[in-house]
Amino acid sequence: MRGVVYVLAKEPEPGRVKTRLCPPLTPQQAAELAEALLTDTVARLCAGAAWEVVLAVDPAGGGPILDALCVRFRLARVEQGQGDLGNRMGGLMARGHGSGRPVLLVGADTPDLPIAYVAMAVDCLSREPVVLGPSRDGGYYLVGAGSPVPGLFDIDAAWSSAGVLAATVRRLEEQSIRPFLLPAWEDIDDAGALLRLSLRLRDGLAEAESTAELLERWASRGVTF
Repeated sequence: MRGVVYVLAKEPEPGRVKTRLCPPLTPQQAAELAEALLTDTVARLCAGAAWEVVLAVDPAGGGPILDALCVRFRLARVEQGQGDLGNRMGGLMARGHGSGRPVLLVGADTPDLPIAYVAMAVDCLSREPVVLGPSRDGGYYLVGAGSPVPGLFDIDAAWSSAGVLAATVRRLEEQSIRPFLLPAWEDIDDAGALLRLSLRLRDGLAEAESTAELLERWASRGVTF
């Protein structure tokens, strides 16, 4: 059975996205970057045949950019629901598992995430209860479960903090569940991560068409980060 991959997304509006990058970016530049990252993330995920990609829109709703993305890639769209990030992710997991499918949740800012990692996650969920993709900032870029796991998002750490992955592993171990850990990757949340992505793109170590085009335009205008 095909899995479902929910991409957690919000309309790329200035002041609402990539705020940790302001400065060095302006809110408008941060919104441009968020749109490019989301576009590349979705394009990459849609290349996989073993899962359906669904856009999970934050509680503030969609907008013209998300609307266009759904049309371009023929994506289904759902609302994330209300509450904090943990509650919303739990709701998405429940929705996907309601159809009897394995579920993955991925952020909107992993434009060069190796598609092999996602395929590995889907394959592992036929044998493992939970899969996590550790990010270099102490969180995770992907979480998946083959069936409902009570308390998966009930952790003793603030969301978006450096303790999210460790707290999630502890919570699972309390239930005698050992998650399968994918190779580490990173979300593009701060200037350091953006610089590392730009170097990968420059050196031909990554492909992210929309992001690469944006960074080239910025370079021609003298935008630095």
